[in-house]
Amino acid sequence: MTIEDIGNGRQFQGGSARSEFARRLSALHRAAGAPSLRNVAMLAQLRANETGGQVRSALASAQRISDWLSGRNVPARFESLLPVLQVLGARAKRRTGSAGEAVNTRAWRMLWTAARSSPADTTGATTQRPYPAREYTEQHEAIFFGRRRALTALLTMVRMSATPQRPADVIVLTGASGVGKTSLLRAALVPALRSEGGRWAVTMLTAGRDPLATAVRTFGGTTELAVGGPDLEVVRQWAGEARPVLIVDQFERLYRPEIDPTERAAFLIWLKQVATIGTVLISIRSDDLVSCAQYPWLADAVQHNSFTLNPMLRPELTSVIVGPVRSCGAAVDPGVVDLLLNALESDRPILDRAAANPGELAVLSATMQSLWVAHTGDRIDIAAYRKVGGPAGEIARIAERRWAELTPDEQTDARQLLLTLTTVHRDGSYSRRRTPTTDLLRIAARTGSGRDLVDRLIRMRLIVVEVRHADLVHDTLLHWDRLRGWIMENRAFLLWRQRIEDDAAEWCSADRDPGLLYRGGRLTTAIRHADPTASIAATEFLRASARTELGGPAVDPQTGYDYRKVVGQ
Repeated sequence: MTIEDIGNGRQFQGGSARSEFARRLSALHRAAGAPSLRNVAMLAQLRANETGGQVRSALASAQRISDWLSGRNVPARFESLLPVLQVLGARAKRRTGSAGEAVNTRAWRMLWTAARSSPADTTGATTQRPYPAREYTEQHEAIFFGRRRALTALLTMVRMSATPQRPADVIVLTGASGVGKTSLLRAALVPALRSEGGRWAVTMLTAGRDPLATAVRTFGGTTELAVGGPDLEVVRQWAGEARPVLIVDQFERLYRPEIDPTERAAFLIWLKQVATIGTVLISIRSDDLVSCAQYPWLADAVQHNSFTLNPMLRPELTSVIVGPVRSCGAAVDPGVVDLLLNALESDRPILDRAAANPGELAVLSATMQSLWVAHTGDRIDIAAYRKVGGPAGEIARIAERRWAELTPDEQTDARQLLLTLTTVHRDGSYSRRRTPTTDLLRIAARTGSGRDLVDRLIRMRLIVVEVRHADLVHDTLLHWDRLRGWIMENRAFLLWRQRIEDDAAEWCSADRDPGLLYRGGRLTTAIRHADPTASIAATEFLRASARTELGGPAVDPQTGYDYRKVVGQ
């Protein structure tokens, strides 16, 4: 939007001058590298003193700047804002060399004037829920916290993609399910790129059925898709003078069985062509990265131009808890912050408390939504936490709602999959069981629901998948009464399954030492509790034990068990 647009009262993105002011100031703060607000306030005070000084009440404190960034308040005097703009502008110019227009004093004064006369935004960041009930969008930029490092890294990669020195034709964003890839793209990267003075023409689509038709709807052009997507000239016209940036989210959906292979190949060819005239960024779940290996240009991007979104560190989780609430003019009691972090970290080893697990963010987000609904006044306090029941109470309610969405047949299959991801220990305790993803998919393939049910449980945030393993979303899911009941009913089975898996692993690591095989009554009991979906190693271990036992009588004289059933004789 130009200076003339501001002066003529044109409609702003976000609906008002107040929200536009907050959006632009936030964009300038990001362009400056998102420095600490305390540091910005200190440097702004020094700059104001150098230029003649202000009365102390007019200086911008860190809290005031935070209120401006969130849209909660607008500076009462432009003289308070100007040193902040100068500090951020100088930092941004050193980082990117493109901050000239962003700190145009005349434009900022006109925007500030319009924001001061604008009524408080009834749809913007000041009154919206701090934790959206659905997916994050661009409109949630002001309440999106915790991913400053990741955003900075992605912005650097996008800027590099416009230079001859770019490492590969495509940028790859990857990470475990539920780690927050889509939210990062929609609520942080897209608005950050849009704020860079018309340098980028950004669009984002989700992979899935009929990807070429989706591309045509995005860019326009013909619908003759037999030879590919929209013509490159159509993409150029759509972008105008800006560089086109195409973001393809949930790229793993392209490799689902329902996608026609011919159409998939045509879309990928078109995507590679778009990368010759613009920037292409794909977001893909880490367990599906292997799908890219069959295309050399994608494999090259994965190897040389990818960014892995890891689970948040503890300070980042803290900012997710307190930041959105503060943006809405409220606060979270320190005791609630401690309770939340302790509940989330309960499933981590003591020496690994710094880094979160992939499912923690989904659990935290759902819990904060309920805490916001339950809070009274301007604080989320211990009373609200107790009313919600913390993460354990929230995840149990979510699990029960998701369970009700399944058909009876799907419930039977889901029960088997969820029990696959739990284990009972020899002391009687139970916990999550980290399982190879290939094993989980193999078990799912033997059910009537198949792999589609695994994908649904992932989308429901009941399980998470990483590069090679699947797991329950979090330890708090073990407090779900229904799951606890299943574990109690199948305690002996789960205990023997874990014991067999452990002993089979030890047998394999000892070069299949015959002395470690089961014999006699122990073998009979193990076979009777054997899991028909056990791992290959466990199955081979039991078969080797049975073959060894067949060196004696084929039928156990005490139990009457016929070991020939195990070895297929």
